Amino acid sequence: MLDSRPRRLSRLVPWGPTTAVALLWGLGAPFPVSAQDRPEGVRLDSSVEYYDISAPSIDYVIATLNQMRLEGPDTPPSQGLTRYHIQPEWSPRPGGGVCRVDRVQVHVDVDILLPRWVEVRERPVLEQARWNTIEAAIREHEYAHGDLVIEAAEALAGQLSALEARGCGTLRTVVASTMSVADGALKEAHAEFDRNTPPRLSLGPGAP
Repeated sequence: MLDSRPRRLSRLVPWGPTTAVALLWGLGAPFPVSAQDRPEGVRLDSSVEYYDISAPSIDYVIATLNQMRLEGPDTPPSQGLTRYHIQPEWSPRPGGGVCRVDRVQVHVDVDILLPRWVEVRERPVLEQARWNTIEAAIREHEYAHGDLVIEAAEALAGQLSALEARGCGTLRTVVASTMSVADGALKEAHAEFDRNTPPRLSLGPGAP
């Protein structure tokens, strides 16, 4: 219904330019989440995927990235993309004159899309290093979005577990309202994070 420990994804996902993982292009690979890292009350399914950029130099790559709008042609520039879905499951438990939320599990899907420069291994070492820095910055930004999703799912699981009402019909209304508020808060958290991120990458000498 809704469309994280800080830095969780950056700890769980391999860090490096050869991490092979495509939301719309190619095969996805799941995050290697260990049992102790799984949030309580949350089932996490997530993947990192790549879209390819073919360019003769790092400056052409930067120019291409600065024109990217992964969410659509009329959206702000974006070089990476995090898509997510949060779906709680729970059961009503009547008793003692009230109805309580029981057996809560929040299902979370997080899919992260990142750029991959096809010709990077053919370029000079300095260009490779510059690309690694750029890719790392984009990846960290998207992982932070993923962390916000996980944090929101954990918070929602806790909030739902504490709910009760006089009647299970009323409880369902309270649950729906709680989810709506959580959805709005998460969207604003994403927007605030993006507002604090520079919209363009800096161009070097010789850029097209």
